[in-house]
Amino acid sequence: MIAVALIVVSLMVLFVVRNWDEFRRLEITDPLLLIPLVAAAAANLFSNGWLMASILRPLGIALDRAEAFSLSALNRLGNYVAPFRLGASVRIVYLKNNYDLPVSRFLASMSATYVVQYGISSLAGVVALFWLTASGETDWNLVGWGFVVAVIALGLLVAWTPRHPEVAEGEGRLRRILRRFVEGWSTIRAGRGDLALAGWWALATYGSFTLMTFLEFRVLGVEIGVMEAAFVTSVGALTGLIGITPAGLGIAEGLVVLAASTIGLPLYVAFAAAMLQRVVVFVLVAVLSPYTSAVLARGGRAHISGGEVPS
Repeated sequence: MIAVALIVVSLMVLFVVRNWDEFRRLEITDPLLLIPLVAAAAANLFSNGWLMASILRPLGIALDRAEAFSLSALNRLGNYVAPFRLGASVRIVYLKNNYDLPVSRFLASMSATYVVQYGISSLAGVVALFWLTASGETDWNLVGWGFVVAVIALGLLVAWTPRHPEVAEGEGRLRRILRRFVEGWSTIRAGRGDLALAGWWALATYGSFTLMTFLEFRVLGVEIGVMEAAFVTSVGALTGLIGITPAGLGIAEGLVVLAASTIGLPLYVAFAAAMLQRVVVFVLVAVLSPYTSAVLARGGRAHISGGEVPS
């Protein structure tokens, strides 16, 4: 995988070299917009933390505000410094040590989070591209059809009621893990109110990402519409599915450039905007890390019977 990461980074460098003249002309035209950009990044961490808390609630875990925010921030920081889901490992260890959550049930909660998140972003991508097509700014394309397929597939998955595997005497470890995963997914799905609430938090997370995209282009002096920012955000969100480099380094930039090429935005600006987001978020979570580490070091035992839950 290190070889893959090196190839991705090499392609990034090659892109910059080939477009160096355009990059040299780029500048931050409105530094004051960096303030709402940082605020949007913080709001994104907050809403993402409550999305996770909403998914975990049916499993008997009620994270408070500080825990949810801190897990979200350290998860992001972990993904920035190493590939292969280091951030998820932080959550696994914390939830296992403090709430006795089995890894299989954590994986069920993470899967549910992905279903909700990518369902929202795919649906928003369909709406954004339809709007841009109807207004004559671009044409409907394969990316749009991909979002349509994703919305249908994820909708069917949410509607799916899995059957619990029967418990056999002396069952193996893999079967136990599978059974706990299915039980966890069934429990999460049964908590319809919490799943619906998770959908709202996923929408808030997506909205903050879209605002960040909008502001990044504006900071660099390029006009971008809300629907264009929404479409770029939906395509860029796919980075989370390809964890072969730290925080999707090179993958995120490539997807944003792909989205920009689809709707006619300058490619070098799209690349620079993605890098700007990377820098802003990394600096934010790094600055917050002493606080978030201290919060999680205190631990928690706030199950449903006591403790603050998202509402």
